[in-house]
Amino acid sequence: MADAKSPSKNIPTPRAAVLCQSSLGRPIWVQNSKLMPFIQKPWSETLKADLLILLKDTLEIPVTARGLVQASNRLESEERDSTNYDAVWVRDTVWVFKALLAEGRMQDAKAMVVALLDYFGSDAQLARLDKVIATPECIQGSAGPMEVLHIRFDGRSETFNDVHVNGEPQFWNHKQNDALGIFYSSVAEYLESGLLKPEDLNSSHWKFLTRLPTYFERIEFYNMPDAGAWEELERINTSSIALVTDGLEKWKKLIESSEVVRTAISKQGVSYSDEVLGHSSRLSKLLDHGYQRIHAQIPFESPSHEADSLQFRKSDAALLSLLAPCQLERVTTSQLLSTLSSVDLLCGPRGVRRYFNDAYQSGNYWIKGVQEAGLEGTDAWTDDCSAPEDFQKRTSHMLRGTEAQWFFDSWISYGISQLLKRSDLSAEQRSHLTEQRLHHLHRSLGQITGGTESNPEIGADGKRVAAWACPESYNTVVLGDGIRRFAPSPITPLNWAKASLRLAISAIE
Repeated sequence: MADAKSPSKNIPTPRAAVLCQSSLGRPIWVQNSKLMPFIQKPWSETLKADLLILLKDTLEIPVTARGLVQASNRLESEERDSTNYDAVWVRDTVWVFKALLAEGRMQDAKAMVVALLDYFGSDAQLARLDKVIATPECIQGSAGPMEVLHIRFDGRSETFNDVHVNGEPQFWNHKQNDALGIFYSSVAEYLESGLLKPEDLNSSHWKFLTRLPTYFERIEFYNMPDAGAWEELERINTSSIALVTDGLEKWKKLIESSEVVRTAISKQGVSYSDEVLGHSSRLSKLLDHGYQRIHAQIPFESPSHEADSLQFRKSDAALLSLLAPCQLERVTTSQLLSTLSSVDLLCGPRGVRRYFNDAYQSGNYWIKGVQEAGLEGTDAWTDDCSAPEDFQKRTSHMLRGTEAQWFFDSWISYGISQLLKRSDLSAEQRSHLTEQRLHHLHRSLGQITGGTESNPEIGADGKRVAAWACPESYNTVVLGDGIRRFAPSPITPLNWAKASLRLAISAIE
């Protein structure tokens, strides 16, 4: 990794944050001073209600008439986003419709679920599903990342086309089983709760849902390296395996408990019903495989690789998936507490690192033409970087100790809320977790941008970013005098960050 010995002298100076004492007596960096009272006052239902009123516009997420949501609506115009963050990601969308449910926006959430079912039930996706089931070896090799089910698409396309660059589908590593798992789990939840009814789903939806376990079986999800939540170097990720296992577990319970769902599946035809109804033992076997891998790797992310390999990783923020949204029945409270401790190591002053030595959006990442940052001649800022040579190249140019610090404090807070529902916590553990939950919520509020029209917030690329917005992360900017300062990522606002914060606030009583 590179050292920052000769930083640029022409980088605009980002706004400095203010340090305040929270109601818990802890120091919190605050970017928007108008949020300080909500950090300094003791938590109450009145404070919560006032906060949600204040953040109404901040947490608002634009949803199209079709029920789709972009990863980021950072551009005020309808022009194409050069970062491609105007695409639709399955993972991000699931977090958004969970947040809409927390707001009581049932119909909007339902429309988003059905829109994603339309995507997975499209001819192109069903063809990929059938091909992988028939010839699972097709996912190997250089073409493999595009052969699997896709987890990202162009929201402007009427036919759910891939994102295109220079007129061609952009190569992307769609090996992201975590995204498939989190969506599969959510559909089961909503069918069980009645938000979705079997008659809301058409035959293409059911074909996807009933054949997905066979897809997971054929790819051996419990042994499969995937690009995971960060869409990077393929590893055997605990988080991806956990989310798929969670989805399979919820579907097994739903099928066993709901005659209405069993009848709906049977109506689709013998081949469909045989996939699920006739093979409950296959689901049990898949669950056993998933849990075997989870128990072997928890509380770490990908420790099964050689310790000196690029794939080896212990602490990783993606492990937060095991706290939320997963509800794995065979993962103990002790294991979840160990996982939380593992992720806690990643907390920095302004957010949470994805993992140590993460080069994406590290120091001076967005400032094009800065030779001292080692970025000239590297890949485009947001292109696929899952090939080992690309990943290693990007990491080698990283400025030491400048990992981006992400919005995941809200995810931690929300995850702790789910953990607190467990009955086997001691009084001491419960008290500590309750304090930690509020502390991470305070940190999340401190990340919301400030600025005005005349004195705007400056992002890590030297350009203005929106005020009262949830950034994807805070990035390090190395100034001309060698001083390092945090600035919001140009990916501001991020809709996943909004959804995560909304869920965190809603979960604290």
